[in-house]
Amino acid sequence: MKKNLMGRFLATALSAAMVVGAFPAMDASASGIEENAVKAATDAYAEEVVTVDAQGREIHRQGDVVWGIVPVSEEEEAYAESYFASRAAAGLADGELSESVVNTTDTAFWKSMRCDYAYDQADARLKTLFDRYEAACLELVETATDAGEVVVDASDLGFTMDNVWLVCQAAKISHPQYYFVSNYMGASRSGSTVTYLYFPLYNEFTSGSARVAASAAFKDKVNSWTSGATSGRLVDREKKINDVVCGNIYYDYDCLDYRDHDADYTELDWNQSAYSGMFDGKTVCAGYASATACLLNRAGLESLNITSVDHQYNAVYLYGQWYQLDTTWNDGNGGSWSYEYFNKNDDTDPGSSHDYLPEIWGFCYPEQPYDSTVGSSFESPYFTEGAFTYFKVNDNSSLGDYLAVVIEGGETGFPATVTNGGKTYRVLGYDGGGAPEDEQVKQIRAFVSRLYTVILGRAAEADGLDDWTNRLATGAASASQVAGGIIFSDEFKQKNYCNEHFLQTLYLGLFNRAYDEGGYRDWLNRMEKEGLSRERVVNGFFQGDEFKNLCAAYGMSVGEPWADAEFGTIPKGACSHAGCGKQAPVVTWVTHLYGTALHRTPDAGGLEDWINWTASHKYTGRDVITFFFTSEEYVNVLKVNDDQFLTDLYNAIFDRDPDAGGFADWQNRMKNEGYSRVDVINGFAGSEEFRNTCHRIGINVGL
Repeated sequence: MKKNLMGRFLATALSAAMVVGAFPAMDASASGIEENAVKAATDAYAEEVVTVDAQGREIHRQGDVVWGIVPVSEEEEAYAESYFASRAAAGLADGELSESVVNTTDTAFWKSMRCDYAYDQADARLKTLFDRYEAACLELVETATDAGEVVVDASDLGFTMDNVWLVCQAAKISHPQYYFVSNYMGASRSGSTVTYLYFPLYNEFTSGSARVAASAAFKDKVNSWTSGATSGRLVDREKKINDVVCGNIYYDYDCLDYRDHDADYTELDWNQSAYSGMFDGKTVCAGYASATACLLNRAGLESLNITSVDHQYNAVYLYGQWYQLDTTWNDGNGGSWSYEYFNKNDDTDPGSSHDYLPEIWGFCYPEQPYDSTVGSSFESPYFTEGAFTYFKVNDNSSLGDYLAVVIEGGETGFPATVTNGGKTYRVLGYDGGGAPEDEQVKQIRAFVSRLYTVILGRAAEADGLDDWTNRLATGAASASQVAGGIIFSDEFKQKNYCNEHFLQTLYLGLFNRAYDEGGYRDWLNRMEKEGLSRERVVNGFFQGDEFKNLCAAYGMSVGEPWADAEFGTIPKGACSHAGCGKQAPVVTWVTHLYGTALHRTPDAGGLEDWINWTASHKYTGRDVITFFFTSEEYVNVLKVNDDQFLTDLYNAIFDRDPDAGGFADWQNRMKNEGYSRVDVINGFAGSEEFRNTCHRIGINVGL
């Protein structure tokens, strides 16, 4: 097998901005920069600037996001092959722990600090990668084996260089406890498929004996810092974690002046890992967030790291809702701290620092719609009225109704509303333990959230997300009913996606994956050459095995086929997908008719009317052609003769001048056989060429 070594090294900069590389190992100029989710996600923030460093590598900088050429070496490739060959010889499957690790490593302790949110939203192959990544980390965390990197075999998972970054970043942030893994990632590939993934270790932990000692110290520190925080009410535990992090870690502004690697990416410092904050006492936002996530998860709360363009912070799950927690910004760096970013909504800071990147985190981002408390000082979100104790789900009226849940006093018999401190809270129900939703409900919630973020390009409203999740979980609504409603909503129609981006969006929104080339090309061919409507395409997706299997796994009903409009939905403007702008075929066609039939550019009002009438299928293709060529303007203003009429008709319908034989035949029919112009129009409209044109546009040919 001929190998194409392609390294894509990824890193979170010391300011927690992302550094990305996507480059050929041997030739820095061979292919330039590949498109990736990070670049697409940051286009709105800053202009891209390209420079060349001292080593001749292209460095692309866009605001705080940087990507540059960093290769995977031949030695690393050889090491990966040797490592997995030795595992296979020992009878170990991918992701299976060796017997020595099972017998000597405290796997329960290390696994207790991971966050399963992204894992629960992932499809089977992403889960496989997560499992292999954690198993590879566990092989090193308490063993004295010298190692330069965590290596994962991805050769059977079908990832490409364009989509593997998202997967690896999600795996990395879900496992902050593996402090020794740096923020870089390399990948080698064969053809277009990723074979091995490389996660370099920080230099201080490449020595097995040093790593064993560090892991023992890490365990002691985590147990010490979570002392007293593993029982009691959830927010009381969370507050202890916030306080111990802010009280023991200092934000090191010096870190902003350099990155955590040298020029050759051979010396990696661990100033952004959980270890740096817990043992150096200083770090930056990535270190704060990683340490906080480790401690919260160890204390029995679910938390994960969220990355924006230039910052990293946490989301924490409390009594049925996710909230933003930012220990970096809570820390006053002088032995004092606030609670300004403690259990707040994800738009607390309107700037980019708390704007998660939807193209990256769309499938594993939990919305944080509410403020449990307001203000910058700590206020308990709990209160007792009568026999019941409540948790304030939302205490900020600008975010909607005041909301609360019962946490103590009984699962039934509580009032519909409760008043405390002059505020009347709508009681959502009972939640006695704050445990996250079961996996199926979480998967359904992620499915609905993904429909909004991928298809509509925005986050779901909190109430709408809850409502659709509940409807799907209880069977009150089917998956095709909910998904179809979003796909054929006016909001999505107004995006005017071309057929290519319509199909690509379906694959990502419904299946949480990029399209496969064969299936994609087949659907596109059927749309543009056979006139298959978008409704029928969507029903094909809904009735396919992949969607049915997804529904079965999530516990959703598939539902009936989406109601098929008589002729189907088509775009009527330029495709708004980033970087496309492809004009809708119906616009091009109507504009073409104005030029070839009426010999002028369209007037704005007339153009808009004909586009709307044609796109809504008020008129067929045959109707439109007939209207143009029998119009007052064409007949009595232009007053063209029959020969010019035929020439115009050829250009209007076939987009070409007449062929001599066909032209003579139609001349004869008009002069000698009594054919009217309408008869000729009907003849042209009955041709295969015209049917193909209508199919490409998505309109009905007409009888």
